[in-house]
Amino acid sequence: MAKQKPIKQTTHNQGTKTQTPPPKTANVIPKEPVPAAKSPYLWMLLLGIFAIFLYANTSNFQYTFDDDIYTNQNEIARDVSKHTFENIFQKGSLLGFVFLRQNTGSYRPLTLYSFCKEKQWTDSWDSNNVGPKFSRPDISHKFNMFLNMLCTMFLFLLMYKLFGKENLVIPILITLLFTAHPTHTEVIASVKSRDEVLALMFFLLSANFFWNYLEGKDHIFSVGFKGIPFPTVIQLVASIFCYLLSCLSKESGVTFVIFFPLIMWFFRQENGYSVSQILKNALPFVCVFFFFVVVRKNVLTQDDHAEMMMVNDSVLAAGTNYAPNADRWATHFGIFFKYISLLFYPVGLTYDYSFNQIPCLAWSDFKAIFSLFIHLGLIAASIWGFMKKQVWAFGVIFYLATFSIVSNTLIPIAATMAERFLFAPSLGFCIAIVLGVYTLLKKKEAIPAIPILAGLFGIVTLLYSFIVIERNPVWENNKTLFASGVLTSPNSFRTHFNLAETLRVEGEKTDKAKEGEKRKKLLLDAAKYYENSLRIYPEYTLAWQNLGMCYGNADQPEKAREAYEKGLKILPKTATDASYANIANNLGSYYSTYAKDYAKAVQYFELSHKYNPYNSNLNAVVNLGIVNTLMANEMSKAGQDGKPLFLKASDWYEKAITVNNNQAQKPWLESLVQLNTILGRPDKVQQYQRVLSAGPGK
Repeated sequence: MAKQKPIKQTTHNQGTKTQTPPPKTANVIPKEPVPAAKSPYLWMLLLGIFAIFLYANTSNFQYTFDDDIYTNQNEIARDVSKHTFENIFQKGSLLGFVFLRQNTGSYRPLTLYSFCKEKQWTDSWDSNNVGPKFSRPDISHKFNMFLNMLCTMFLFLLMYKLFGKENLVIPILITLLFTAHPTHTEVIASVKSRDEVLALMFFLLSANFFWNYLEGKDHIFSVGFKGIPFPTVIQLVASIFCYLLSCLSKESGVTFVIFFPLIMWFFRQENGYSVSQILKNALPFVCVFFFFVVVRKNVLTQDDHAEMMMVNDSVLAAGTNYAPNADRWATHFGIFFKYISLLFYPVGLTYDYSFNQIPCLAWSDFKAIFSLFIHLGLIAASIWGFMKKQVWAFGVIFYLATFSIVSNTLIPIAATMAERFLFAPSLGFCIAIVLGVYTLLKKKEAIPAIPILAGLFGIVTLLYSFIVIERNPVWENNKTLFASGVLTSPNSFRTHFNLAETLRVEGEKTDKAKEGEKRKKLLLDAAKYYENSLRIYPEYTLAWQNLGMCYGNADQPEKAREAYEKGLKILPKTATDASYANIANNLGSYYSTYAKDYAKAVQYFELSHKYNPYNSNLNAVVNLGIVNTLMANEMSKAGQDGKPLFLKASDWYEKAITVNNNQAQKPWLESLVQLNTILGRPDKVQQYQRVLSAGPGK
């Protein structure tokens, strides 16, 4: 691709008699009496160290919350034998996630590949990590810190190229503000959010290579020292390739395509690029954009959000019984205002904004109207700034473009909002706010703009850094994270549910004989948080199921029954609702164990089997064999014919073997021997005795 040759002109150097000023529409950064280093690499290194310092206390954290999506609950990532090109690049990234196992929703092969390589590398030197598991979360966190350091360094290098040749302070402040922004804690401290860091990092690499190409540089660094030879055309190829890697890290990387024409429009005025030349240079990146979209569409089986749940996305509650007078678009704009508020005032951070932490709004709410005018103003300002080539407008446009894909409007994302979604858009904010304040200060000629700017944003960076370091420990493990969530998001169904889950699992693992009181307290504490979550969203059957389990395991069977019965009042969401089936099974266990009402127990066990007839609900099938046997025994003792029920029991045990992939367990075989003895079927008795003597199996 041919590159536009610079237009020769005389610049503003001292001693020049004839001067040709920049175009009047250009808002260039004037030279300030601040020394600009010949090489930015010392500053780049210092800023990288600063990035490591901010997140140093995360280096030994555990895996938390969604980290299992790419680690211990991902069958592809955790099993080295499955690390194939087909599994990683030709399938959806969530196909290996054991709680989903669907080729839908997410195509981030480079992120998945990074976890696969991490697993292989760790296995090669740590024998404790060998096997289908990730046992070194500290390695994952250190890798995230390293990637964040690279992201910071590449960002500074790009900002230096755009703003720093005349003034070094501007790129330093933009990089500091971005690196220290507290909304990034979720991205760096949560291993799963590596996709955000990789996408931005590869984009920044792409942008640096593209700038080198525009400047006609023939080495890998365009400032300071020549370093590694890198012909101009290779710079362009490297830029295109890195942009593709950004898209393969996370789908939001596609929005970075806006950068390439913008950089020529705002920062290469001296070259006199025409619109057609700008579009010509941006064309390869547009082609990558469409290439990725087509590949993603062909790789994923489907990509719809028909089964999105209201607990994930509060916007879906607008117009329902939960918020009958609310409007979805008004709610969206209320959420947009929350995002902007966090950029300026990042306090009260939380890991979750699920239903109903952010209430639905109507157009009569001031916040919705105010946010609408703010965003209309941003759009108008970006258009005006674009036409006038005001560099602060570059930041505003970058924010709006990168925010669009995570706004939950153009593309449903099955989430109300999340702080990690601000990672890339916050770069646009940092550019716009630093340059915007600088532009305002420059209007007052008597004011030393740079010292005031440095002092102002230096203080902001310091405050941000304290917030980051203080918030990081929240992400140490699930218990610390979820305990903080109920405080910072008290109206979220999910924060209470997640803390309840953690306490329940811990309680169930506690030895009842040795630590009975501790076990009971953990289970009852869990029940309290399940009840909190159900007060917010009472239609979540899994919460009713687990609430009943907590009471049952805490030896409070009547409360368990009440929870199960309330859960069954919620109609099953699908023809195979596992939670509904489990509740019915557990309620059947209550009636067979405590109430001794075997007929009612059978009713619930059969209901459980109806809504989950697969091997995941093996308990209901076995329980039907047990209860029919008990009922038959009672009938026989009363002098009645129990053979029909003995026959039913035998059939259910045989069905249990079938749904368990023909794997017979010893108690089932023993029961089948006894039942067929009663039924007078010697052939089957001998058959199951042979299996018993050989050892349970096929």
